[in-house]
Amino acid sequence: MKKQMAILGVLVLAGMALAIGNVSPRGGLDTPPWIEKACWQYDDSTGEWIPIRVGDSTARARCWMQQVDYVDSCNKEEWELYLRAEASVAQWIILGINGDGFHWGIRKPGYYASDCIWLWFRSNYDVEIGFEDFDNLVTLYPDSCIDDTIEVWYALSMDSMYPPAMNSELWMTPAELNRWTKRVYDSYDLHWEGWKTKIWQKIYVSPCNTACEYVDEDWATITLTLQRIKPWIDAETGFFSRRPNFPFQ
Repeated sequence: MKKQMAILGVLVLAGMALAIGNVSPRGGLDTPPWIEKACWQYDDSTGEWIPIRVGDSTARARCWMQQVDYVDSCNKEEWELYLRAEASVAQWIILGINGDGFHWGIRKPGYYASDCIWLWFRSNYDVEIGFEDFDNLVTLYPDSCIDDTIEVWYALSMDSMYPPAMNSELWMTPAELNRWTKRVYDSYDLHWEGWKTKIWQKIYVSPCNTACEYVDEDWATITLTLQRIKPWIDAETGFFSRRPNFPFQ
């Protein structure tokens, strides 16, 4: 009987809270307002708390509360006041590349390879890698060139300090690389160690390539696409576009 009375008391208290604040915990027409709260970020380098400006869409984190105007009084022994705590974590990426491409100076015909480019990234969910506009090198002077193209191949490998074997299946033509994609899946290592590769380039300069300059005309693009963008993140800027859609349950 006492237990039933206690439960009834809690229900009555909840009912009073809803009546006083006109609050609907599941939303609807009577949903109370959301208020953004001040918050701080801890700075490891200084050992200090750094304030985050309220309303800053570029902030690393923001915090809100739902306003509940609850006031009550009574002589009963026990009171229970409930608080919700929840967080929506966006997908992030930390990435790096150590060069802008391959710039060759060639004195004699032959096959050459280089691993000038290192690519790496860390993230807290799947990332898809894509390649666009990779091409062979073509001359800037087509009217005065015997062989106007230098053939190019690419390989992604961390297996060795040396280029893949000449006939290795790792080598891809630019057209093959443009069709190739890789999805790096969420893992502990991806969060902390990250994913990395060398981007090897192999070229063939033939005896018929005239002494002049050759370029990949359109430049090449590597695209890293995050696979779990939250609806409250602006996909173009990566900043807050709005408040997350609380509550989650």
